[in-house]
Amino acid sequence: MNSRIFLALFGLGLIVPAWAEGELAWRIPVSAAGQASHGGHATKSAGWRLEGMGEGVQARMIAPDLSVHPLEARGGAFPMPRTGMEYYHALVASRAGEGRVETAIRYVPLGGRPSGHSPAEVVALPKARLEIVPDPLPREHWRYQGDQAARFALRFDGQPLGGQAMRLTTAKGSELVVQTDARGRAAIVVPDDLDPDAGQRQAGEMILVAEHRDGQGVLHVTTLSASYAPSPAHWKSLPLGAFMGVAGLVGGFAARPLLLRAAKPRPKRKTS
Repeated sequence: MNSRIFLALFGLGLIVPAWAEGELAWRIPVSAAGQASHGGHATKSAGWRLEGMGEGVQARMIAPDLSVHPLEARGGAFPMPRTGMEYYHALVASRAGEGRVETAIRYVPLGGRPSGHSPAEVVALPKARLEIVPDPLPREHWRYQGDQAARFALRFDGQPLGGQAMRLTTAKGSELVVQTDARGRAAIVVPDDLDPDAGQRQAGEMILVAEHRDGQGVLHVTTLSASYAPSPAHWKSLPLGAFMGVAGLVGGFAARPLLLRAAKPRPKRKTS
């Protein structure tokens, strides 16, 4: 089916892709008090949750040095092993069934000593045949932001997958679909659906989903989940910025005569 027709029918609700039901997706940790941790940096939590978890799921964590650490669910969540390395780690969960392969990926920043490795290394490492790749990851202690464009790449067997649909949904109910270009890339404007009155430090949850059927008819479904923050426009005062700009301009003109006077050479005094 033509991709444009697919996107149009999807928008009308006439096509419901296979990813709409039961996909695996990593969710933000919950603390012992039952509160969602801020940005995934909780120091005391029950562990990362995996939506859609059931029989046959295998999970692992990939550290910045690309070492692999198996994850075991406890009480419905996956506690994080200590690697002693800071910066981004990749959570990967997978499940294979008859004619269907599912993968869930999330990049989480953990504390520790400098690893000496770039986050680009863990991002570039293939984790599934079908994979949504951040292009690039937000810097540590940063998040995707509402009303800001975020870039992603879709790859199958390590090669760009162009002309494919990716769906983004948020926990607030926003939803949109984009199509990858010939290089398998897509820019997505993160929905600005968080309550600006709730504060700048609140965290929203979003999930990207894509699917692709290989030459043997096996359907591959992959998700990439992440947190996002409100639009920075809610916290930047445009009137204040304009006032400071005008004040600086006026101040510059007022100070100009004094600067010129100070820079003017003084005549030398004659000595007898």
